Amino acid sequence: MKKQIKLFAALALSVLTLTFASCTKSNEELIVGKWNANRAVMTVTFSGAGEEYDGTHTEEHAFEAGEAGFTFQEDGTLIVWSRDGEDQTAQYTVKDNNLIITTDEEETTYTIELLNKKQLTLKSHLEMSEEGVTMSMDTEMHFDRV
Repeated sequence: MKKQIKLFAALALSVLTLTFASCTKSNEELIVGKWNANRAVMTVTFSGAGEEYDGTHTEEHAFEAGEAGFTFQEDGTLIVWSRDGEDQTAQYTVKDNNLIITTDEEETTYTIELLNKKQLTLKSHLEMSEEGVTMSMDTEMHFDRV
């Protein structure tokens, strides 16, 4: 009888684990929908450009509701929208915790720092060097689901 109880408990635990695991949505599924930008932070650092240019500068922008955002469609199309009506279209893919946005001109990879039913936070890092001058740019964007 003890063996049957242990077997039943193990089976019940397995069923519960599979049930909860199957309810968890992937990043590909969670990201689909309309997202309103609420805040963006950009930090730019220069080195090798001369004393008056070297250093770090940070800018933060708070967006009003409905000012700008992203709409991720199930077919992999991204619409970057803004209140002024200058919408742009791109393609996107999600791989693990990376969001890759592709336009005709470039491909940009963002790290998905936070993604749930209500919030999305993306980060990116870009570094360039030319003629002894190095520039790095870190961007963090925060969105709320509409």
